[in-house]
Amino acid sequence: MAINIAVIGLRQFGVSAALALAEKDDCIQLVGWDPDVDTWPAAKQQNVFQTITKNMGSAFKDARIVILSLLPDNLRNNAEELGKLITQDMIVINITNLQDLSAKWIQEHRLDPIHYVSLLPTLNPALVLSDDYDLVKPYTDLFKEGLIYILDPLGKQKAALDLAIDVCVLLGGKPILADPIEMDGLVCANLLLPQLGAAALMLAVNGQPSWREGQRIAGRALASSTSPLQDAVDAGDSSQTIYHQREHLVRLANDLINRLIEFRELISDGDSDALEKKMRAAANLRAEWIAERSSPLPARALATSVPEEKQALKRFLKFNNA
Repeated sequence: MAINIAVIGLRQFGVSAALALAEKDDCIQLVGWDPDVDTWPAAKQQNVFQTITKNMGSAFKDARIVILSLLPDNLRNNAEELGKLITQDMIVINITNLQDLSAKWIQEHRLDPIHYVSLLPTLNPALVLSDDYDLVKPYTDLFKEGLIYILDPLGKQKAALDLAIDVCVLLGGKPILADPIEMDGLVCANLLLPQLGAAALMLAVNGQPSWREGQRIAGRALASSTSPLQDAVDAGDSSQTIYHQREHLVRLANDLINRLIEFRELISDGDSDALEKKMRAAANLRAEWIAERSSPLPARALATSVPEEKQALKRFLKFNNA
């Protein structure tokens, strides 16, 4: 018997999850929807969806599992309809970078609780550390060998948790339990702050009187330093997630400003030795991070055992009859 999955959001994460699940078994049937019709052609080209519907309600018909991968504003704007469409026999899996708020937006429009769990995937290091990585393109192995954090902001329902673990394994990742508020902080510090820093740097350089000629001199250093800004624009949520996480990011922006002030003071004082020491320390920290991000994942413990892929697939396919 087919297991029907509605994929709500057809950008990189949603379509990559669909690709990874569809290749596991022909019984896995996927229907897609996104409020942005511009995402439809690229999603159709993947030949993984039985259909891409014109309205969200049609995508929910016969679905037992719902994968949410909407941009923050699209999720908020459609939260009321989502609250009406989600039934008690569905399990909703959110794979956006906005964890705590997403659950609250949907729950505001429901009287009854829902089976809901959030996954925050970290990406395949072989892809994201490659110069060829395309932030828009979906990849079957996008989540392979990455940690996938499991968050359950609406209560610890065992059925949802077990299914989330199976999905993590089928996506190729390593599941680990985490707190949603803590994860929002990690997203802000490690994904969103680099985007803010890149935007500030680009505006500062562009604001110099010398920029007219300077843009012909600028090279890899500026391109690499500001690449998070392009990544954010390509992903479609350059300002939305930042806005919704502003409480965290005000604090983090202050930390970044303080670091820049430290460098400014060293330059102003003419302390070349201290400046070189701090630059080398930063370069070493970067090298350590690259090595850590590229290395095999350490053993992680869940509250329950993590199944092998065959066991996860068997359990996943049985969910439709549960």
